[in-house]
Amino acid sequence: MAPEQILNETISPATDIYALGVILYQLLTGVVPFAGTTPVAIGNTPSQRIAYEHLHIQPPFPRNHIATIPLAVEEVILRCLAKHPLRRPASVRDVYDEFAEAIGAEPSDLTPLPPSQQGTPPDITLPEISQFVKLVEVNDPHQSNSDKTQETNGVRRIALNEEETAEAIFPPEVLEGHASTVVSGRYARVPQYLSPDEVSIMNPTPPGVVIPKVSSAQKQRSITYTRQHHCNIILMVIGFALILISFLALLAYMSGFIGDSGDDSAVVRNIPTITPIEEVPPLEQPLPETTLVNEIPLYNEGLIIYASHRTGNLDIYVTDPNATLGSRLQLTTNAALNETGPAVSPDGRQIAFYAAPINSDDHDIYIMNINGTNIQNLTNTPDEDERYVSWSPDGTQLVFHSNRRTSVDSIERDYELYLYDLQSGNIQQLTDNTVNDFGPDWSPDGTKIAYYSYDNGWHIYVMDLIEGTITQLTPDNLEARFPTWSPDGTQIAFHVTNGDMAQIYFMNADGSNIRPLMQNPGNDSFPDWSPDGSQIVFQRRNEDGVYGLYRYRIIDGLLLPIGNPLGDFFPDWTDASSS
Repeated sequence: MAPEQILNETISPATDIYALGVILYQLLTGVVPFAGTTPVAIGNTPSQRIAYEHLHIQPPFPRNHIATIPLAVEEVILRCLAKHPLRRPASVRDVYDEFAEAIGAEPSDLTPLPPSQQGTPPDITLPEISQFVKLVEVNDPHQSNSDKTQETNGVRRIALNEEETAEAIFPPEVLEGHASTVVSGRYARVPQYLSPDEVSIMNPTPPGVVIPKVSSAQKQRSITYTRQHHCNIILMVIGFALILISFLALLAYMSGFIGDSGDDSAVVRNIPTITPIEEVPPLEQPLPETTLVNEIPLYNEGLIIYASHRTGNLDIYVTDPNATLGSRLQLTTNAALNETGPAVSPDGRQIAFYAAPINSDDHDIYIMNINGTNIQNLTNTPDEDERYVSWSPDGTQLVFHSNRRTSVDSIERDYELYLYDLQSGNIQQLTDNTVNDFGPDWSPDGTKIAYYSYDNGWHIYVMDLIEGTITQLTPDNLEARFPTWSPDGTQIAFHVTNGDMAQIYFMNADGSNIRPLMQNPGNDSFPDWSPDGSQIVFQRRNEDGVYGLYRYRIIDGLLLPIGNPLGDFFPDWTDASSS
């Protein structure tokens, strides 16, 4: 059902275009666009979740399922599935012509009927509905002073207006704030901040199948539309036949990709083409000058620690997720160092980061208090490069990557993973191989470390500290880097590079269900999760090459800038209550 049908809004030929889009999607991919399986879909039954997806969730890219589908064909199908009727092709003929253009076929030679010939001939009378079904008397609450709806035989009546139809599927508490929302990056789990009460308000009983009595005005409106719609259905059938013919050419064009007996994982994990989106405008009012302070204010959504070179060299800053005026504070001021890559300790009291002298690429691992005081150089190895630090969940150890010389190194030193014990100061080597290992991130339960490594491409691996095993999570055709665990440890976010572009993806902790965060991304990298797992913060490079911070709300696809982009990098989102 099209969104307007679910909401009992006016239906039109665009409604049929939507249904055609569903059919075309399944013909090409072998799956339906909406199956009620999206984690953010709300509802206690499959039908409720499917209805929610039709209203609020964008379908997955067809190329996610079959990578050989031409991009132009994918765009036509997604246009047919647009939530708003006016954004869909105007007619079946337009759908055919767009497909023809996409695969280089001849356009349609169908000529629309003139207005005088459209509609049902006046001598054809449509039968009364009472000839086929028995009408049930139903009291209309709008015709009485009572606000209670009388149910017939324990089955809810079918609503006759938009508000009642929507509430028959979702109660007002769920619909509020969602009616006009289009989610673009939506393959995420249900956020932790949804309470059981908010989830349980869904009525598990689906709407009844009792057909109410129809007023004469409603009956006449139905007959009028049917007459107008009859010709459109005929044209749709003819056009659809032509589209099926064009698909034969399309299947040949794609060299028989359907039924390919190749690697199944490649089908599931192939990525769509990365395309930039329109930049989100920065805040109109500039933030005030930053100052070094000794006290950090607390904010409900936590704090974001990041690096920025807005003062010339790289320094560590803190702000709240809304970049409230006056909230951005500068924590480091050493003009002789570039300080970057902050990571807040689990108790919120300290920040680990890495820094190097100006014009040097050899970094050391540092630690300081959350307010920027008591800065200490932990590794102090001027001739070695040590970066990208992550805390153990108990706050007693740090993991980082370093190019210290190892037993397998020749002239060129590669990067390996190391542990630093904060109590003893001892350093333990974790990996020892001939490839570069980068960007470690400790799992919330402390049993695993995710990282990425180059071995004929960039891949994400997970080291099991209990079993002593290393598992590759991402496929060979995905250039994946810098993994970060979700707060509950069930998912991993990371960024994928494609030439000069980067896009944020995430997957289940076992490497399954790899999908992009946003349908229309920008040049985005280095993601981190909000403390409740409901949002992702990341850095984005605009067309001028300037980096800024943004946050993406998973439940509704809202993208928000965090202040003005002035060269901001490596965000780390921490719980304010722990700070």
